[in-house]
Amino acid sequence: MITAGQQTDWQLYKRLLSYVWPLRWAFVLSFLGFALFAAMDVLAVDLLQYLIDALGGESPVPVQEKTGIISRVLHQVMDFRPNDMSQVQIIIPVLMISVSLTRAVGNFTGSFFMKYVGNKVVNQLRLDLFAHMVRLPMAYISAKNSGQLISRITFNVEQVTGGVTNALTIIFREGMIVILLLSYLIWINYQLMLTFLVVAPFIGVIVNVVSKRFRRISRRIQSSMGDITHVVSEAVNGTQDMRIYGGQATDNKRFEGVCEYSLKQRLKMALTDSIFSPTIQVLLTCAISLLIYVGIDSNSIKSMSPGLFITFLVAAGTIGKPMKQLTSVVGIIQKALAAAQDIFAQLDTAMEEELGDKDAKNIKGEVVFENVSFAYPGQKHNTIDGISFTAKAGEMIALVGASGGGKSTLAGLIPRFYNVDKGRILLDGINIDEFSLASLRKQIALVSQQVVLMNDTVRNNIAYGEMQGADIDAVKDAAKLANAHDFIESLENGYDTVIGDNGSLLSGGQRQRLAIARAMLKDAPLLIMDEATSALDNESERLIQKSLSNVTRGRTTFVIAHRLSTIEKADKIIVLDHGRVVEQGTHQELLALNGRYADLQNANEFNA
Repeated sequence: MITAGQQTDWQLYKRLLSYVWPLRWAFVLSFLGFALFAAMDVLAVDLLQYLIDALGGESPVPVQEKTGIISRVLHQVMDFRPNDMSQVQIIIPVLMISVSLTRAVGNFTGSFFMKYVGNKVVNQLRLDLFAHMVRLPMAYISAKNSGQLISRITFNVEQVTGGVTNALTIIFREGMIVILLLSYLIWINYQLMLTFLVVAPFIGVIVNVVSKRFRRISRRIQSSMGDITHVVSEAVNGTQDMRIYGGQATDNKRFEGVCEYSLKQRLKMALTDSIFSPTIQVLLTCAISLLIYVGIDSNSIKSMSPGLFITFLVAAGTIGKPMKQLTSVVGIIQKALAAAQDIFAQLDTAMEEELGDKDAKNIKGEVVFENVSFAYPGQKHNTIDGISFTAKAGEMIALVGASGGGKSTLAGLIPRFYNVDKGRILLDGINIDEFSLASLRKQIALVSQQVVLMNDTVRNNIAYGEMQGADIDAVKDAAKLANAHDFIESLENGYDTVIGDNGSLLSGGQRQRLAIARAMLKDAPLLIMDEATSALDNESERLIQKSLSNVTRGRTTFVIAHRLSTIEKADKIIVLDHGRVVEQGTHQELLALNGRYADLQNANEFNA
């Protein structure tokens, strides 16, 4: 497969346009609208050219020799005489208004549906990027900072819109106008601008109303972008919890909700913008029609040359603007392609490797490491190097050692956040690679040092992901095990209290206890507590310690902690040094060895 980085500009652009194919009906309507828009410009000029001939008092050329479209139609359907001023005074203004209205309909149809396509493409790209991101390997997530991941979803997709809509809009609409009307561009008569004073108050009112609406909708769009960034940031920062608790579907639903709101606001903006320009054009044409109606009778227009009159009409169509915009197409497309390449590079990244398909059922919790080694991508030395030990079902295993010794990495291999490079990990005698990722992670609960909470209620933060909708009594029981029930009840709305961005309304200890309650609610046979009590004050930590016997009963628990009160109760302590097991045993056994564990304690690495 050719990756995004290897694709040519044309291949990238075709891939980008593939997102337009499901919306081809809207794309076709847009093209037809722009075609109608340009055609009406031609008819307007054609009509005015014929009018100039009539106003000049020249003997009209026989209709069959004329190339004018409108003159041929008028000759066929009615006894129209171009030198009959009574007919010209009525029919020509009516036809001009009709042409202008049709032109406005074409412009609205083309602009709105092209913007509809663009915004739908942006929305779909966002959904695809997010759904793909939450299933990318941890190695990829770890190698990227959250800003890069968020930027792709919130900013880069906006740049892609230029290549999908703006460039095609310019090419279709402005290109056709320039091709059809460029030959009519000549000098402009400034005196004719007085005609527009009639509609100036109406234009002023419209501009004022539309400006306020633009401002209001823009605020909503900015707010919705903040919501999108917020949800994405939570997903990036909480990717481990999401995978352990099966929260991908939940977060996808939340993300779809904020994206849907953003889409609605953008379509409102597109609707307003698409109506605004045609409305102004209709008003200006009404002024021209009024000039014709009044001027024909007063002979004021007859004193002007036909060339000046045509020039005025063409200038009113702002032929200079589309010509200038045509020169910007290359830059727009290149900017879109640069963004598309970055987006498709992420979409081309392989998702987490699903090695097995067994369903992990009735797990007792025995975990065996057999000569396990692992190195992060790009590193020369193993972070985990030849580790072997057995954790019997229901045992508490403490992982200790100096910072950077591989404790968290070792724990992360159990739920397969990373795949081992050598050796194997057995769960109840079965290689964890044989289990599907979803079923394996259903057997594991996780409490990490970096707690990630949503800007949601306490109840929904505890009953997160696949536990969503859990009975409130079960939620309360889990909170009691984590010593969180009392402080939750003291909150303004209890379990229905919204706790702010990442639990900003709570203390560090309270946030940590909510994470522990979440793990308790899952009630999985395996529990990983990575510095789970590090953010607790002494009193809260003491109360948590009282609950640990209940928390760990009946489940295999891996604890990474620096508190002696936690470690000394472990059934087995694994001492790691530079990714290797240097000692293992109980607290008393390791003290008796007077080795690395004793050195760590004597060096005050553990807090009593």
